[in-house]
Amino acid sequence: MERMKLIIAALLVISPFAANADLITGTIENNGSNYSLVHLGANPSGSGDRDDWLWFASGEAFVFDLTGSVVTTAGSQSYTLTSNNGASATFELVSLFADLDGSNGFLSGQIDYNLDGVAGRFLFSDTQYGNSPFNSSGINNGLFQAFMWGGDVANDLGIDFSFSGRVPVPEPGTLALLGIGLFGMAAARRRRKV
Repeated sequence: MERMKLIIAALLVISPFAANADLITGTIENNGSNYSLVHLGANPSGSGDRDDWLWFASGEAFVFDLTGSVVTTAGSQSYTLTSNNGASATFELVSLFADLDGSNGFLSGQIDYNLDGVAGRFLFSDTQYGNSPFNSSGINNGLFQAFMWGGDVANDLGIDFSFSGRVPVPEPGTLALLGIGLFGMAAARRRRKV
């Protein structure tokens, strides 16, 4: 019976930290150094007239989940992309998955999408462009940022996708619960030894 109480206490303490089920409402970045766009050519440098490339609007909301080293999206998100030539297209981000457990905070990932009704999949990997990593992520002062480039060979398209969002920090109440749980486990163990 005492062992069962100890297991239950441990589960109550660990459960708030087991998974981050809270979605993060972040933003898409397009600020001159962090780009978010779709371009012709499934290679890093793209092809065609750069004025025809389709850009995400900077600061648009992007909702994602960060659990451990995995970023995912829940449900599709739709954006209107525009080119420097005045053309526009509807980009539906159907799903995103990224494994960040790699060098520079990125291992692999994919985005399933529809661009004006044409379905496709951008694939991402841990690659270099010259001396710089293409794909990376990190957390600085509670701000999570990801920079991703991927290619869709079937549709001959590439994507640059940068986004950021504030990562939730444990609330003082949660930390107090952790402390109480650890104290309770230590007390139960001490009683058992006596």
